[in-house]
Amino acid sequence: MISLAEQSSLLSNSPLSENGTLEGIVFNIQRFTIHDGPGIRTEIFLKGCTLECLWCSNPESIRSSPEVAFHPARCLGTDICGQCQSVCELVDQGAFVIENGRLAGINHQVCNGCLACAENCPSEALSVYGKPMTVSQVLKLVLADRGYYGDRGGATFSGGEAFVQWRFLQACLKACREAGIHTCVESALNVPGQRILQLAPFIDLMIFDLKTMNERDHRTFTGGSTARIHDNIRLLAKLDMPVVARVPVVPGLNDSLENITATARFIRKELGDSVLQVQLLRYRPLGIEKYQSLGKTCPMTGIRMPDRSEAEARIRQLVEIMRDMDLPAVAGTTTPF
Repeated sequence: MISLAEQSSLLSNSPLSENGTLEGIVFNIQRFTIHDGPGIRTEIFLKGCTLECLWCSNPESIRSSPEVAFHPARCLGTDICGQCQSVCELVDQGAFVIENGRLAGINHQVCNGCLACAENCPSEALSVYGKPMTVSQVLKLVLADRGYYGDRGGATFSGGEAFVQWRFLQACLKACREAGIHTCVESALNVPGQRILQLAPFIDLMIFDLKTMNERDHRTFTGGSTARIHDNIRLLAKLDMPVVARVPVVPGLNDSLENITATARFIRKELGDSVLQVQLLRYRPLGIEKYQSLGKTCPMTGIRMPDRSEAEARIRQLVEIMRDMDLPAVAGTTTPF
């Protein structure tokens, strides 16, 4: 799990390019998406997270720096190629695992993240999660999609945890605001409240997660406490910022009637009518190949998942519980609000 010291280090980051231009590390960009904010949106995923949720489907988002990923089926073999070994400064220290003349893995305890192996791999058996982008590069992509936004769409900044790269995020939000683009930030809110206050003037909508109300379970499932998250939800209420609350419904972990009822009570008490929608999201076991590419084991491997019909029936039941408590609850992310 991510320690408090590591969280502090993450949240202080402000990368600069060689010429002094502010850069962020982006690990994905989705265009024409309708899942994270109103209308059609361009979504920018920033690397780095202050939590490490068991059900995370984007393990490449956790570390804030670029990472080398390994895709074994693409490897040409060290006898035919061997480019990765020829450019690696740490090959003699065991940076690579070689089996039967083929690359079998990367020793991440040795690898220093120089990325030379991926940059020189002709078959893309080695690739990189995360690339540096400037604010102007991000804005150029957003403006290219502007014609599709209509009067509801815009740019959404997600993660990882978008506030990890808060200086870069702030600059992007300002640029979007100056261009008249609607802005949305997706966050787990496990960040200093000061960061939210600093960026709030440039955020039109906040989407946040509530994973479980039980403190012990929250620490077990995510590696972090509920305290700062709950304080930041109260802060959003004071700021009168429009918000969408999300609950990732993970069978056997946080889908109990007790947790959903406690979550609904908390939202009702702290946010009142400022919550535009409460979205209950069905967990899907995604990202297993990405875990493997990073030499990790997916924490959810081996956990029995209900079939789709069973899971969706459970979601509908939980939605009705929240609606009975006078909350605008829906299943999934595509119901307009």
